[in-house]
Amino acid sequence: MKLLSVICLIFIMAMDGIEGNNPVWSVIPGRLMQVDVSPADVVWGVNSAHFIFLRVGSQGQWKHIRGLLKHVSVGEAGVWGVNKQDDIWYREGVSSSNVAGTKWKKVGGLLKQIDSGPPGIVYGVNRGDNVYCRTGITTARPQGKSWKILDKKLKYISCGVLGCWGANANDNIFFRVGVTSDKCEGTKWKHISGKLKQVEVSSGGVVLGVNSANQLFGRDGITAANPTGTRWVFIPNPGFKHVSAGKSAIWAINAADYIFYYDGYLKQIDSGPPGIVYGVNGGDNIYCRTGITTFRPQGRSWKILDGKLKYISCGVLGCWGVNANDDIYFRVGVTPGKCEGTKWVHIRGKLKQIEVSLIYSCNSFI
Repeated sequence: MKLLSVICLIFIMAMDGIEGNNPVWSVIPGRLMQVDVSPADVVWGVNSAHFIFLRVGSQGQWKHIRGLLKHVSVGEAGVWGVNKQDDIWYREGVSSSNVAGTKWKKVGGLLKQIDSGPPGIVYGVNRGDNVYCRTGITTARPQGKSWKILDKKLKYISCGVLGCWGANANDNIFFRVGVTSDKCEGTKWKHISGKLKQVEVSSGGVVLGVNSANQLFGRDGITAANPTGTRWVFIPNPGFKHVSAGKSAIWAINAADYIFYYDGYLKQIDSGPPGIVYGVNGGDNIYCRTGITTFRPQGRSWKILDGKLKYISCGVLGCWGVNANDDIYFRVGVTPGKCEGTKWVHIRGKLKQIEVSLIYSCNSFI
């Protein structure tokens, strides 16, 4: 295996877009007015009648959960929700083996929106746009002990591993610095340029938001050293009023409450000869990286190719890949100036994985 060939998750769409193509959003059956996705890609949502639903990934089925909520949030701090009276509820019994949990437990206080973030971090806002964080969350007391008010007015808030993001009544964006499970209130607010009516943070730190025109944006340049990133990047979309990012996909809701899904990650990536980087996502779509130069070694954007592969590897003569049926294909005409090449050639045999340097492979037959 080549030294730089690694299997990793790269959020290809929100930061770069797909050159020459709008992302292909899939429509998920059902209608919801709000949705949230856990680090394990368990999806919770509520519809306009405030019925609660749960689904495991894009291939699962919706399961109705007893109760009524207008907003639900799922994160490493558990499943929380608020109803139309702004009562707050915590879902007991949720685990990896029982993602639906067992029952709702009422928690003191009133909030119009709530967010379950990293372990020990739960934030919310009330009808007066006052911001609160939950104190005293422990393994023995996962619902926490009390609410602590912060010095800001926000209409929506969401928390990730590097801090909390929120939007106020004027769609101004703020980031809360210094948030930890021991000091949920953090230390200070930082104003972020731009305008968003909703901003959402994934468990992995991906920050997404929608503006008043229902346009979708992702925050670029986020690192541990620079948790607020550098710029907002527009993500082509049909028009969304609400968005949530999970471990392996974006989920979003449009004005008619239709549910959209996009698998914008790579499950496998290959660094080939100079200027050649290929990858495949969870839907087995194939991408190559354009714009790689000496001065921009990370390239500029991703370009989608025809075909479906579960694994791909590139060498000086072209790229080899295998699909879900272990069929083997070779991509002709791949060059740094034209990373997409020209056509696929089917190669006889069956392999579950193929790697190029000399051609090494693992299989049950060749």
